[in-house]
Amino acid sequence: MPLIHCAKQVTVVIGRGEESLRSITRYPNLDIVGHLSRHAAEVSTWAFEAHDWEAGARMLDIADKTNSDLVVMGAYGHSAWRELFLGGATRHVLKHMTLPVFMAH
Repeated sequence: MPLIHCAKQVTVVIGRGEESLRSITRYPNLDIVGHLSRHAAEVSTWAFEAHDWEAGARMLDIADKTNSDLVVMGAYGHSAWRELFLGGATRHVLKHMTLPVFMAH
């Protein structure tokens, strides 16, 4: 939260869930925007629609369009075969980032 307290603007990128992995993506319904609003100057949202193979590029594109100075994201790995053939958002962001990225795995 110390990073959030220092931010003048926070953009929450809201995407679709991973339909193919329903059994492991049962997250509780969290009000992340409401929570962050209590700790940051201004919080806005950005709808995120991307296929798995373009997710990393879209995240970096949104960071560029919102003039972000830091990306905070979760890091998740797929099976080795899937990542070999389709790539992965985490790998793409790490390879092509043009600003600092803070990841949680």
